[in-house]
Amino acid sequence: MEKVISNIMGNIEQIKCVYDELLEEIKFLRGENAQLSLQAQGFSDLLDKYEKENINLQYKVSEYEDEIKRFREGIGQDSRGMGDGVGLGPSGYCKCPNCDYTVSHDVGVPCNQQICPKCGMLMIRA
Repeated sequence: MEKVISNIMGNIEQIKCVYDELLEEIKFLRGENAQLSLQAQGFSDLLDKYEKENINLQYKVSEYEDEIKRFREGIGQDSRGMGDGVGLGPSGYCKCPNCDYTVSHDVGVPCNQQICPKCGMLMIRA
C-alpha cells in the first residue's frame, strides 16, 4: 500500500510540474497575445486614418472636378472663353488653393492644368 501511495504521490508531483509549465506557457501566450492585440489596434487605427484621408481626398477631387466642369461649360458659352478673351499675361504665379504652394507661371501652360507637387490638387492662377 505504501508503494501505491508513493507512486500516486510521484504522479501528482509530475502532474503539478506539467501544470506549472502549462500555466507559464499560458501566461507567456497571453502576453504575446496582448502584444499582437496592441499591434493589431495600431494597424486598425492607421487603416481608419487612411480611410478618412482617402474619403477627404475623394471629396476634394470631386469638388475640383465639379469646378472644372463648370469652367469648361463657361468656355462653351462664348467663343472667346470667359471674360473678354484676354488672359493674365505671361508673368505671374500658379498657386495651390489647398496648401498655398506657389510656383512661377510657365507661358503656354495654364495653371488650372498643373497639379500641386505637395498635395496633388489642381492649381489656380495667382
